[in-house]
Amino acid sequence: MSTHRLFDRLCVVVILIALLVTVLFMNGELLGITLVVDADAENHAGSDFFTKNDLNGDWDTTDATAIFLEGESIHISGNGAYVLDGDVIISQTGKYVISGALQDGSIIVRAKKNSKVWLLFNGVEINCSDDACLRVDQADKVFLTLAEGTENSLVSGADYSETALADGTNGVIYAHDDLTINGSGALTITAAYRHGLVAKDNLVISGGTLSITAPQDGIHVNETFSFTEASLTITAGDDAIHADGQINILGGNLLITDCYEGLEAVIIQIFDGDLVIYSRDDALNANGYTGDFGMGGGMPWGNESNVSESVEVLSAEETYVLITGGSLTIVNATGQDADGIDSNGCLYITGGDIRISLSDDDTNNAIDYGSENGGVAEISGGTILAGGGSQMVEGFAASSAQCSILYNIIDGVEAGALVTLTDVEGNTLLSGEVACGFSSLILSCPEMQMGETYTLTIDGSAEEITLSEVSSTYGDAQSAFFGGNGNGGGRQFMSGGQGGFGRMDFSGDDSEQPSPPIWNDESSEDGAMPSPPDWSNENSEEGSMPSPPDWSSESSEDGAMPSPPDWNQENGIGGMPFPADQSLAENAADVSAANETTSWLLIGVSLLALLLGLIIAAVSKGKNLF
Repeated sequence: MSTHRLFDRLCVVVILIALLVTVLFMNGELLGITLVVDADAENHAGSDFFTKNDLNGDWDTTDATAIFLEGESIHISGNGAYVLDGDVIISQTGKYVISGALQDGSIIVRAKKNSKVWLLFNGVEINCSDDACLRVDQADKVFLTLAEGTENSLVSGADYSETALADGTNGVIYAHDDLTINGSGALTITAAYRHGLVAKDNLVISGGTLSITAPQDGIHVNETFSFTEASLTITAGDDAIHADGQINILGGNLLITDCYEGLEAVIIQIFDGDLVIYSRDDALNANGYTGDFGMGGGMPWGNESNVSESVEVLSAEETYVLITGGSLTIVNATGQDADGIDSNGCLYITGGDIRISLSDDDTNNAIDYGSENGGVAEISGGTILAGGGSQMVEGFAASSAQCSILYNIIDGVEAGALVTLTDVEGNTLLSGEVACGFSSLILSCPEMQMGETYTLTIDGSAEEITLSEVSSTYGDAQSAFFGGNGNGGGRQFMSGGQGGFGRMDFSGDDSEQPSPPIWNDESSEDGAMPSPPDWSNENSEEGSMPSPPDWSSESSEDGAMPSPPDWNQENGIGGMPFPADQSLAENAADVSAANETTSWLLIGVSLLALLLGLIIAAVSKGKNLF
């Protein structure tokens, strides 16, 4: 056998082996080969937002390293952690159980980039005068679990060290990488400097009872914040929750007792949960920008000169608020030029129970959206009762699948007015007490139908309304602007509306609205917003937040909200995800089938290329290759 022939055969064998390896890589799972993958990144628990590790607050601690905090000293039993200058340094992948009190120090995770680190707070008190109490310098992901039945506390000082500031640390918890908080214990975070909890990547809170107090943002996230099955109370001087990317609420209880803005992100999605927000500006703000927004105008903190470099305007399709379920209550008694729900793009409501009350300042809007950017506000399910000012009010678009009423009242209505919508048979479709005085009202519920007549009663005065359009405007207040109806949603306000409450006796001084009945002014100091009502355990189970006041709607069964309509690929807007119970499985199957077809197509092309090469080689040598 000649050397050339041996070499030719060797080349053929190598090519065949390479082709076989390619087939195995592309179709290994179909052939029964087990893949080695990131156990957390690929192990989703039936959700695009959470992995199984995110939701597992009861992991095995048998082989965990024990860390005992003893005032000014620290004792460690196990591997992967050591003490440096009064701080605990965690340097390896693994599980760590931490208990006790640390007088002035930090827990610092400084592991490899691919490290997964589990921390169990089992009765922890950490005070740190000049740095974060818990800082993640490097890891792939950190899971902070709150042990059942434990109380845990983190308190930081007002003046951070030069080292901390150079690192950008500006929270009691500060994570450069992904962070998850879960479990069933309690955690109190108290910040004297900037923010309470900061995650430079993604943050998940999927369990526990948390309370955060901070002078600026309660929670500040650079990418995505996802929340479910936890109880969270926030008091902030700026945003309660800020994310440069998305905020996703899928369950649990969220109470924001005081803030400038409540939830601020490019995209805000509320799928479930009980949310109560007391704000002084916008309660929900889909801002349509990237960057670090400061109080009252979106200026990046400490970087005002570089606004043009750090702020990017997005289109209406790229920023939106989506509400598909849950309960949302918004109260703003002191704001000026504020909105309940403010989207610089679109607003979609497909379900849920939404109650909004803003004081009757002319420029306070219950809902506001980016009509000037091509945005729309559409409702196709759920219930909304929203009161605010009438000067720049916006209603839902005529393209909505569910009817709505926008009612404007020239004389305004005093705080605490009871609003009721009934059908011709006297059945109550929508009812609730509006906390603040208002001159504009937005109502919608699934029972409202075109051509039907309803009775709208406000503070004892009633009027019959026949719905002639999907989105109808009534009342006697005239807007100085065309508002949200520029999208075709109802009649423009300059026409003056139909009929109205003008003939009713709505006495009261618009310039001095009384305090909302649900507040206790005795609890406030120096004119600050009074404390929210006492969420006592009498109306809750195991200390969870009780439901908001009785916003009854006979459209639901056993108090549950009606299911939103089906979303399909044709009517999905702006990349809106399908609800979890819709066609995700079918879509996944289609994608899998398409990938399989592509794989076999590539294999076929490879075989043809190999055959062609063999033929060319044989012809060029003028003899049989084998």
